[in-house]
Amino acid sequence: MEQIIEEYGIGGILFVIGTGVVAGLGKVLQLIAGV
Repeated sequence: MEQIIEEYGIGGILFVIGTGVVAGLGKVLQLIAGV
């Protein structure tokens, strides 16, 4: 994680957080669709 921050700065942090949020939403949508 620290390596990402060193290489990409704040943009890298936002990218990682954004990716996590999108993945989380995808799982939630899958659960809703599955039910």
